[in-house]
Amino acid sequence: MYNLFKKAPLLVKLLWLSLELAIVLYAIFVGTTTTVLYQGF
Repeated sequence: MYNLFKKAPLLVKLLWLSLELAIVLYAIFVGTTTTVLYQGF
């Protein structure tokens, strides 16, 4: 249990980075999709 607690900060950092990356990718995806839709009309 103590070993897991020592490794926790790194795990939290990795989770936070992956979350930020997912948000950025989602924003880019939504932005490009709406842009394509607007160009279609």
